Amino acid sequence: MPQQQYLGKYRLDGVLGEGGMGVVYKAYDPHIARTVAIKTVHRALLEGELGRDLLQRFRHEARAVGRLTHQNIVAIYEYEEDEKCGLPFFVMEYVEGKELKDYLRHGTRFQFHEVLKIISQVLDALDYTHSLGIIHRDIKPANIILLPDGSVKIADFGIAKLETTELTQTGGVIGTPNYMSPEQCLGNAVDARTDLFSTGIVLYEMLTGNKAFPGDLSNTVIHRIIHEMPGKPDSSSAEVVRFFDKVVKKALAKQPDQRFQNAAEFRAAVDAFRDQRRKSDSRPRFRLWVAIVILVGFLVGDHGYQWYRERADLARESPTPELDLDGLEPPSAGIPSEQKPQDVVLTLVDQEKIQRLLAVARVHLMVGRLVLPQGSNAYDAYRLVLDIDPANPAANEGMNVVANRLVEQSLQLWQAGERSAARGQVKRGLALFPAHSGLLALQQRLDTEPGD
Repeated sequence: MPQQQYLGKYRLDGVLGEGGMGVVYKAYDPHIARTVAIKTVHRALLEGELGRDLLQRFRHEARAVGRLTHQNIVAIYEYEEDEKCGLPFFVMEYVEGKELKDYLRHGTRFQFHEVLKIISQVLDALDYTHSLGIIHRDIKPANIILLPDGSVKIADFGIAKLETTELTQTGGVIGTPNYMSPEQCLGNAVDARTDLFSTGIVLYEMLTGNKAFPGDLSNTVIHRIIHEMPGKPDSSSAEVVRFFDKVVKKALAKQPDQRFQNAAEFRAAVDAFRDQRRKSDSRPRFRLWVAIVILVGFLVGDHGYQWYRERADLARESPTPELDLDGLEPPSAGIPSEQKPQDVVLTLVDQEKIQRLLAVARVHLMVGRLVLPQGSNAYDAYRLVLDIDPANPAANEGMNVVANRLVEQSLQLWQAGERSAARGQVKRGLALFPAHSGLLALQQRLDTEPGD
């Protein structure tokens, strides 16, 4: 600015945003050295009867939000009217964040867990305001601010309805058309459930990237809000589709009595999905620990592995007894086909757990952790999968691989002269695969050999 401007005692340092109603400035309070945001109304709008109504509404916002102290609501510090120019303004908390509207406008697609986290905070704030008898009435992406640390702030209570005020009379359509409830569109009386419908619209847009009730004309949008239900998300995630069916559709019920009856109930439904995801992801640190242990074990055991390979190579160059497995039936560690149960219906949590266990099992196989250490090996991982889905083909095949690897390792140990280690390996294998033909044949041959 060429010349420093002030509004009351506040120094104006720049414009944060401007709309049809007024301007929001970034400002500085010299008395307490604090950066603030200042909201004003365009002077031309304050003229005449409509201007007096707008000024009353502007004061109403300060009165409404001035009562609110919540971590997810932009705080209002004070309301003033400049002595020199008579311009009304109120001083708000300065928030270093970005409107949800900006993310959606640029095509940002949020992860499901991010959507749940954001909406949960919005509902927490609404639960608080509703408990004080304050209804926002204009929940929309432009009034939801996302902070860098992942927290949320709700702004602009400019058309909030106090239960003790007659400022917003029944019959007046107030709000942003794309995010209004059916009762707002019809000009009917509203209660806190109107905010829940608007939150459901925002939730749908975050999930899909599309407006729940699109349209360029207000009449088109209002008709859709009153009569239509948005389409099911085009998502490959069964969890997202299930969330839409159980939560979003209820939030967007046309009749208020069919929606969530309060923000706490809505949030509980959202948090139930968050808790389910936490449980399914409750072992990320454990998985990291397992990966570290496997890597450390692999590196620490490198010298032993090289020694073992050298011994095995020497053994192959020397005349050593060979194990004749001709005539034996192919080894099988899985469940015989005639005994395999029918496929079971798996929940999404079960499917995700199976995928994680199969991934862990593959890592164990790669580094040779077949049956040891107990509780962290390929066999145990496959066993957990089969406990969930006995017919899982990958786990049954994995069990066969483990058993056959045990035969190979035992045979290599025997050929390398490590007969005691070979017997121990076979014994461990038969404890897990008692009918495995290869292990039984190797045990029989080892039993005929003299001990170490």
